[in-house]
Amino acid sequence: TSKQLGSPASLRAGGSSSDDPAPGGTSKQLGSPASLRAGVIVATTRPETMLGDTAVAVHPDDERYRALVGKHVLLPLRNRVIPIVADAAVEREFGTGAVKVTPAHDATDYDIGVRHGLAMPSVIGLDAKMTAEAGEAYQGLDRDEARKRVVADLQAQNFLVATESHHHSVAACSRCGTVIEPLLSLQWFVKMESLAKPGLEALRDGRLRFVPERHGRTYAQWLENIRDWNISRQVWWGHRLPVWYTPDGEIVVAESEDEAKRSAREQYGSDALTRDEDTLDTWFSSGLWPFSILGWPKETKELAAWYPTQVLITAQEIIFLWVARMVMLGMHFVDGERPPFKDVLITPLVFDQQGRKMSKSLGNSIDPLDLIEKYGADATRLGIIRQMHLESQELRFSESRCEESRNFNNKIWNAARYVLSLPDLADLVRGAVVLPQTAELTLADRWILARLRETVETATRAYESYEFSTAADRLWKFLWNEYCDWYLEATKQPSPSRAAVLTTVLDVALRLLHPIEPFITEEIWQMLPQRGHADGQSIARASWPRAEELPGDGEAAARFDQLMEAIVALRRLRADAGIPARDVPQASIAHSELDAQERALVERLARVSLVAPPPAGTPGALTERLAELEVALLVGKDGAAREIERLRTEERRLIAEVERLEKKLANASFALKAPPDIVQKEREKLAGYAEELQRTRQRLTELKASS
Repeated sequence: TSKQLGSPASLRAGGSSSDDPAPGGTSKQLGSPASLRAGVIVATTRPETMLGDTAVAVHPDDERYRALVGKHVLLPLRNRVIPIVADAAVEREFGTGAVKVTPAHDATDYDIGVRHGLAMPSVIGLDAKMTAEAGEAYQGLDRDEARKRVVADLQAQNFLVATESHHHSVAACSRCGTVIEPLLSLQWFVKMESLAKPGLEALRDGRLRFVPERHGRTYAQWLENIRDWNISRQVWWGHRLPVWYTPDGEIVVAESEDEAKRSAREQYGSDALTRDEDTLDTWFSSGLWPFSILGWPKETKELAAWYPTQVLITAQEIIFLWVARMVMLGMHFVDGERPPFKDVLITPLVFDQQGRKMSKSLGNSIDPLDLIEKYGADATRLGIIRQMHLESQELRFSESRCEESRNFNNKIWNAARYVLSLPDLADLVRGAVVLPQTAELTLADRWILARLRETVETATRAYESYEFSTAADRLWKFLWNEYCDWYLEATKQPSPSRAAVLTTVLDVALRLLHPIEPFITEEIWQMLPQRGHADGQSIARASWPRAEELPGDGEAAARFDQLMEAIVALRRLRADAGIPARDVPQASIAHSELDAQERALVERLARVSLVAPPPAGTPGALTERLAELEVALLVGKDGAAREIERLRTEERRLIAEVERLEKKLANASFALKAPPDIVQKEREKLAGYAEELQRTRQRLTELKASS
């Protein structure tokens, strides 16, 4: 982990330059520090590591230092002559453009040291105290105390140019907060170049796929710039390294201790061995997971049946740590042609409503068990999945979605109770329910079956492309809006086909929803007469729905949509006129002939009595023009007068709201100081009020013209 810590000092130390180092590594007498006229100024946030510097590095294209490359400088305090080297790793714009190089205590410096063959003295030990390499004056000091002593000594000897306050990232232990010190140590490594190549080729030729696709670039960048992997760890918990040492320090590697002893006897004449105490890197052990759990290295039937797998679901921050390691190790040890999984699905990061990543430190994380206790497991799953938009890779979690999902489940449950209570079900043969012939289906039947066919296609396509939120939203709309709000209401007018269609549609929809909501779908499905068609006791064993198994009557679906539009318009006119729910006013639909079935549907769902369309300009007729139809609600002269008065009152209210919001948004102070999301909400409210005002005025004009 990293913490933002303020360094006590940012040190700049000046040293003298020399063309040649003194013999034996000791410096020449160059005069007192105060008289120096040549040198290089470097900046550091870790003064104590200066005692282990073995070079000063500059960028090869930095004109300021080009003439000094190859020369040497005197290291303050240690009086050691060190070279000036040119290396592209140096950021010339940072600090003075010249950096001190401490190969034993910084990863970048180590790489520079390897490239230039620099010495690598360790001046800080495993106990965080200065070693003998730091010099007699500092040996044994704690690193923090040594830092203070070095700064004081530099200042005393006039080498300290300036001290500045500086904030930077410092690696710290996630448990105790102690600053982590980079040190040189003897470790075990895995050569990675040959392992990375097959993993890269698998991505490039399509054998391995990331979803979303852009995460494949992250995977590729890691493998294209692969470095040897340090796999040994100095911790007790983990797989112990299969490495033993003879008394003379010879290394024996074997699968077991018996094998190690046998090998030692054959090679060195003795089986006296000491096992290495290091353990394997967790990610090395985890990288073996796809095949080790299936019995590898034995050729088990489980390994043959279940390797490779289909999908890995994981997070973007461990694409290299885990995903790449599994691919490389799987293709090396098990199957060089096939990665351990075909697809890698990267789930989005979870944020709170303020856009902050959920974490324990912020206290904004949510325990899923609390959500399950409050809303149920199914509602929690659906509430989360509806917010998982794949491409955005950012989930701003809202608990209200779980509450909405609980309401959705209540809706499904009540719908199932209605369906299962129908007396018609007694006529269905369990396990052998078939849809009636098309001629026997009502218009509503043909419409819901067409919508179901479309839902199967959309949901299946969404599941296959890992667009789970798309699948959830389509199923939500189908079950709540189309099946419950419209089709169930239509079936309250009995028909011979309704039991078969109601249960068939519910059966298919539950199978589509089951991956997201396993519990309620199982519970309801067990009670359906269709259950007998599954080859087992669970919905999970039922076949996946196929669109071609369902009729698709586009003409019937379009006609029902047209009637729905008319019903919604009539309901809206009723609400505008303030007509009580118990009243059944007269209404008409122009530009379309309705058959008896359609007429009954409109009258019952809109709660009106249909009559012939009145002549244009008939007093007391509230009308609304639709795409192909025109509906009218006949309220009479008195009703029209009451409606005109109500609309005038509403017009005055809306004018006041529009003027208030226009004034508020015109205020420069509000626009500058208010959060952007608040400003946007106010703009949306203004647009809504303006649209409502326009509709109210239009209705007033129509009523006045017909009064």
